Amino acid sequence: MVGSEIPAYSSRAKITIVPASGAPVWEFDAQPYVKPGATEAMIQWLDRDGAMARNFADNQQLVIRGPRKLDLPLHLANVKAALKALDACQTDLMESWGLSAALVAKIAKPPEATGNPGRWATNDDYPSDDRQKRNEGTTTFLLNISAEGKITACRTTKSSGFESLDKQTCQLLLQRATFRPAEDAAGKPVESYFILTACGGSFPSRRPKAQRQAGENAALSIF
Repeated sequence: MVGSEIPAYSSRAKITIVPASGAPVWEFDAQPYVKPGATEAMIQWLDRDGAMARNFADNQQLVIRGPRKLDLPLHLANVKAALKALDACQTDLMESWGLSAALVAKIAKPPEATGNPGRWATNDDYPSDDRQKRNEGTTTFLLNISAEGKITACRTTKSSGFESLDKQTCQLLLQRATFRPAEDAAGKPVESYFILTACGGSFPSRRPKAQRQAGENAALSIF
């Protein structure tokens, strides 16, 4: 959600969406994003199981509330048609990534990461050459997950700009990432996919400049 009336949050914010029709109230942690120089802020969240979207109705009135006096009324006009077009777009995207529409349609409950994804990659995993050259960037990955919850493939859908960073992170995901498998409408485990982002970057050292090593404090994180 983007708009000049949305506060520029510096960290995750607890957001509440209140439908005027008496439908369920939704609460979630939204991830903020502010583009440098932009006059509009953005908050984003994941509706992984589609429960929120399924409860949207044409001509529905909502109120979006959050910290820093966020109290924004919103009118949904032709939301059903918009969601239908979005589903078609997602199907096209999935097929371009080698995922069949039939596979995607079977998924009633998406896979869930187990353990702590933040430990799937650590600062010590940062490729030494990239550390020295201060190469950094954000990569988006698509993981194929079996009905047993095993990762069967990892591919880059948006590169960091550095092949070594992308390759290293994909290898770590194949080795360390664990999931509960997705389920179909009957509760049976099925094949699925998972999209996640990894960020590699160099951050300022607290040591005196003369004592620093090139690329120290580089961090590799998954979220």
